Amino acid sequence: MASQKTNYQITEQPLFVGFSFLPQSFQEELQAFIVRNAVLPNNPGKEHCCDHCVKAHALKTAHNLELDDDTLDVLTSSLEGNPGHDGYYLDQGRLVKLP
Repeated sequence: MASQKTNYQITEQPLFVGFSFLPQSFQEELQAFIVRNAVLPNNPGKEHCCDHCVKAHALKTAHNLELDDDTLDVLTSSLEGNPGHDGYYLDQGRLVKLP
């Protein structure tokens, strides 16, 4: 059975409701990533982005912010999809290699 594709959406609520341990800078960067990589741009409040790319960028951002391993584990298990596509993800049309 094929898995259903889930896209992340920006709403009035923060993306990580209930994850108060995540730094505000991390949350803001992830929301900015989704807005700048929206599949349907110019649709405020309904930006959709590839879940694999969101997960990859979230993990890379967490790594860059030197968040602890427990936080990385929570992100890995909480976000749907795989991190990126064969070791890469897109950010504003730029191919980014995962570490």
